[in-house]
This record gives sequence, structure tokens and C-alpha cells, in this order.
Amino acid sequence: MGRLSFSLATALFSTVAIPANVTAQARFESRVDMVAVDVCATDHHGQPVPVESSDLAVFDNGAHQQIVMFSPGDRVPLAITLLVDSSQSMHGGLLDRATAAAAALIEQLPADALVEVMSFNDHVTVPYPMGADHAQAERSLAELSPSGATALYEAVLVAIRDQQRAARNRADRYREVMVLLTDGENTAGWLDFDEVIDEARRSGILVYPVVVPPHDAPESGPPWQMMQLASDTGGETVGARDADDLTSIYERIAADVRNLYRIGYVPSPLIRDGAWHQIQIRAVGKDVVLRTRSGYYAPYP
Repeated sequence: MGRLSFSLATALFSTVAIPANVTAQARFESRVDMVAVDVCATDHHGQPVPVESSDLAVFDNGAHQQIVMFSPGDRVPLAITLLVDSSQSMHGGLLDRATAAAAALIEQLPADALVEVMSFNDHVTVPYPMGADHAQAERSLAELSPSGATALYEAVLVAIRDQQRAARNRADRYREVMVLLTDGENTAGWLDFDEVIDEARRSGILVYPVVVPPHDAPESGPPWQMMQLASDTGGETVGARDADDLTSIYERIAADVRNLYRIGYVPSPLIRDGAWHQIQIRAVGKDVVLRTRSGYYAPYP
């Protein structure tokens, strides 16, 4: 099995134990092949709404599935990468306000959350590797300064692989999240977006791009690449009007990732074909807005 397929097997479609503290709708052996996805449930104003497994209907390539695992968000610990654009485009105090907002997000996290701080311009640096020292993570943000070009796609790929490497070295399963601050412009590096989105889909990491408008196009919205990155991974793209919006945006993301639900199902029929499988989750008898990743790559036999 190649590297990408292995990443999928560990993150999405894997042999996992059903935790004792989740609701199971059917009896299975203690270890089963399961697709596990995170689901956000909100009202039409974006506020979290409580749901039960009976409120959700899951479809895999159009076939209705039975939910066998259901866990509220506060039962799944968090591992969050804060990926911050520190290129020259973040001059004029923008980077300072961005890092202050990222620090505010850290302060909203549970004490057991793991945090990693990464920054990028024409290369990627890791001021604070994945760990539980929130105060040190905040201090590392304050040390960033703007310079250089923007290798956005390479930075996202490095961050994904770093999360996967950390996950392989942990005994417990975490909800893995990336919060990406960028103006959406890729001005350096050699990667194209197709390679990045392919690996993001395979990773199981929720990506939340926070897009600040570039100085030369203040009215522009988030580019389609950032919107697809969020949609395909189950995160959300947030466009900031200016730097003053960043603190409230980061605090909202912190609340969002604490309130996600993790559900699991064993695909029926169980097909190991390496192909892309679309996931749809619909509300049953409840007026809620649901968000999850758009699909997953099934493993090979």
C-alpha cells in the first residue's frame, strides 16, 4: 500500500475500536472496518444545534448507511495546526493582528487539546511543534514577522503530512484540524493545487481557510481553491473583510471544532476499490444545516 493509501486507512477508513462512551445502533464485533467523519450541525444563523444519531441519515455513493458510532464533540480531543501566512503580503500590522487572533483561538481550546504553530513564506517553519503547552504556542506566534513570497500550496501539504506523522505517533485518536490564515495567493513553490487537494481528501484533516483580502484587491472574496479545500475536508472557508474581523472569526472556529459530532458507519456494500466515494448527510425531521467532508477514497484490497 502506498503512502497516500496508508494515510487514508489510518484517518478515514480503518480498523478501529468502537469507544465505550458512544451510542451504537447495532451490535458488531469489537473491531470493525469503519468510515468515521465529523459533522457540524447549526441553525441557519450558524449557531451550534444539538442533534442525535436519529436526526441524521448517511449516504455513501447514494446508498443509505446505518450509523454504528455517534460521539458528541466534547468526547473527541483536538489536535490543531495553526498555519499562518508570514509572507511580505502580511505587512502593515496585518500579521500582528492575525497572530493575536490565533492566540485568542488557543485560549478558547480545552486544556487537553494539542496545538501546533506553523508559518510560511517561501518556506515553512515550525515555531512550536505539536504539543500541549498552550502558553508556549501563543508565545511562538508573537515571534513571527513578515518577509518573502508565499508558497501556499507547499505549506498546506507540509502541514497535512506533519499532522499525519504526529497522529501515527499517538496512541489515542484525535480530531485533526488545520486553521489556515492566508490571502489565498500562491506566489512561490512548485506544487499545483490538484496534488494538494488530493492529499487533503485522503488525510481526514478538517481544513478551515481564513482568507484576508490582498492589499491590491481588498474587495475580492476567497479564491475557489480555498473554498474547495474546506468543502472537501469538512471545514469551512471564512472570508475576512479586514484584520479587525480575525479575532471573532478565530473564536467562532474554536467553538465550531468543539461542537462537531463524530459518526461512524460500515459501508454497505463494503467496497475496497481505491475509488472516490461521495458522502451525504441529511437531517431527518429537523431543520438544521449539516456540514461534513464531501467524501473519501476507499482503500485498495
